[in-house]
Parts: sequence; structure tokens; C-alpha cells
Amino acid sequence: MRIKLNQSHFANSLPFVRGGRGWGRSTSPSPSLQRRGIITFICGLVFLVITGCATSTIFQPLGTNISSPNGIAIDATANRLYLINSNSNVLYDWTQGSIQILDITDPLHPVLMNTTQTQSFSGEDVIDSNGRKLLYTTNRYSEQTTVTQDNLLIMNIDESSADFTTVSSVLTAKDPYGLFCCYPADRMWIATGGNELDFIDLATQTVGSVNLLQPMSNGGVFTESQTSFIAVKGNQAFLQRFNGGILILNLDTAADPTKNPIDYWIEDINYPLGVATDSTFLYVADQETIDGNWTPLLLVIDLSKLPALTDNALTQVKQRDIDGLVVNQIQVARNPQRVFLTSQYAFVTCDDSDDQGFVSVIDLATKTKITDIAVGKEPFGMALYAPGGVEKYLYVGNVQSNILSIIDIASLTVAGTYP
Repeated sequence: MRIKLNQSHFANSLPFVRGGRGWGRSTSPSPSLQRRGIITFICGLVFLVITGCATSTIFQPLGTNISSPNGIAIDATANRLYLINSNSNVLYDWTQGSIQILDITDPLHPVLMNTTQTQSFSGEDVIDSNGRKLLYTTNRYSEQTTVTQDNLLIMNIDESSADFTTVSSVLTAKDPYGLFCCYPADRMWIATGGNELDFIDLATQTVGSVNLLQPMSNGGVFTESQTSFIAVKGNQAFLQRFNGGILILNLDTAADPTKNPIDYWIEDINYPLGVATDSTFLYVADQETIDGNWTPLLLVIDLSKLPALTDNALTQVKQRDIDGLVVNQIQVARNPQRVFLTSQYAFVTCDDSDDQGFVSVIDLATKTKITDIAVGKEPFGMALYAPGGVEKYLYVGNVQSNILSIIDIASLTVAGTYP
């Protein structure tokens, strides 16, 4: 058994070093990254020396603790928050993660209702949008470097059911992370690191895949298309590509193996990470070199110039400036990670330094940054509490400080934390 250390992807990767075949966050290598790499390396040596390290006293059981809170999903009608503890910083038994259910009837004082143990290194979570009372989360735990498949975990969240909190799984391509539910009405899409976009038909839990290694209009062919984040507008999917650029797919033809599913590739967005769309614009967390300086940005892309195509044999290669795609680029706090949209704002989690993270807030009307809200260390995933459609609080998972920051939407301040 071995631990693979800190596989780098351009500017940013995901907030975990994974057991067996690890992913590590990577910017221009920071002291925090180096320390985590050293810690992981030491642990790897311990594995070679101590049999059964995962069950030794070196790693205590995760239990009901929060460890590297990653995915967050909220059912505002039921006042429930579903929290994914990825345990990516390996504070506890490195094989263990968990799904926690919090009662947020009092949204500033969540109460833990249930903890269900899973494997470590889970990603985003979404609630079934068709009333089946199921929660889905991607999982990329493995002790081996050679595996070619991972899992989508499916948890019963029907509190009246005898099967409440039971977890099943279906296989996906390797390294799944981002999820979108649903288009069409009962099909969920899964961004993966296996050069494919997976989908699951939820009624039957049947999984299919879309090949992302397609020929391009410039004569080239994709040889790698590892993705982690997905946003969807109508029948178009927008995938961040770790190898650089944004892929834009027509989901109406994506499942047809005789079609080229990729309409466009915006090739010169060099370091994309989180993506989100309000149907008019695509918002991309990015970092670029401007005037010799490494600059964190939120890019705003005009989607009217990227209509869905049909029967295209070649992926059309686009450039952000030559093709007039980027209408704004807004500087945000350092190391932007994820993007979340409300009706008024774009929120961008930023892992600014070893000691402090921020959420940059952008006014969607003026496309300008309003403020940076100080939160915990390494903020990442976000979810909105909007009972009755009233946007009240944004929950932010802080991966290193192992807390949730609760941002009041009205005042744009941190109104509480959990635990």
C-alpha cells in the first residue's frame, strides 16, 4: 500500500490528499501545501513500518467530529443541512469520512442529528430534485493507484423510512467530484478525472458516460480532459478542465456515441477551478499572470456568443479575448476556489493564506467586488439557506479549520459558526 503525494494540476486542485492515489491542492507551492505534503509523506513511511496503521493509535476514529468539511447541501423546507466530511487532511483514521445531518431550524445554531460513516475523500453532494429523498455524493477513496473506477454514494434521507441513513453506491469513472441534478428531468451529471463526463438516470440508477477526448477544429485531439466542476444552463454543460480551458457540451446529444458532444473549448483560460452560471453569464474562478503578477480573478463570460450546436464533427476552439467572450474580469482574494451565485451576488471562496481564508463578494448587477469576508482556513464548498425563497444565510465549509462559517446575506458578515 502506498500514498501518492500531491499530484499537481496547473494552479489549483481539490482540497485533499487522497489515500492510495492522492490529489493535493496545488497553487504555486505554498508553505501549507509543503507542510501537508511532509505530513502525508511521514504518514506514508509509517504505513511501511506499522502494520494496520489505519487502525492504530496514530489515527483516532472520526466519530462525530468534523474533518475537512467539503460538500454541503441544504433542504430549506425540512430545515436540514447535509454535510460531507471528507477527512482529506487526515486528522482521523484516513479511511474514514462521514455524512452528517444537521437540524437548522435555528440556522445560526445547527444541531447534529445523525452521523453516518462512509469512506474518506468524498466530494460534492446534491439532493435528489425529484422527491425521492435521496442524497448523492461522489467518493474517490482508494488504497490503490491502478483503479479505473470510483463511486457515487447514495444515502436515504427519508426520516420516516426504516432505511433512513442507509448508503448504497454505483460505479463511476475514476476521480468523480462535481454534480449537477438534473437535466433532463431525471438525469444527473458527474464531472470526473477519467476523461469522461458521467451521467446517471436516477429512476433506474443506470450510469452512462460521455467521451471527452474529441477532435478539434484546430486539427488537434484532446489527449486529457480531467474535470472536477460542472455548471449547467438549459441543455449546455460547462466543465472546468484541469489541463486548461473550459469545455462546453450539448447535453441533448452528449449521450449519443455517434456525436461529438463538445461544442466549444475556450482554450486560453489557463487555471480554471469553480464554475457557476446564471443563464446569461458563466462565472469562472481563475488565476492568470497579468503584467508579470499572479492575479486571482473571477471571469465573466458572455454565453450568448456560445450557442448550442448540433451535428458538429469538431469541437470549436475559442479564445477568450479574440472571440470577445470575457466581458469582465474581477480581481478577488488570493487562490479562488469555488463560485456560488445568489440572486444578487457571486460568492467566491478564496484560500488566501495559511492563517486566513476569505469569501469575495461580487455584485452581479455592477460586476464589481463589494467586499472580502474573513472566514476560516481554506474555505471551499458553499450552500444557501433560503426558506420560502428568501435568501438568508450562506454556509461555507472551511477545510482546514474544520468549521462552518454562516454568512448573513443581508449584512454580508459572518453571523455564526458551527460547531
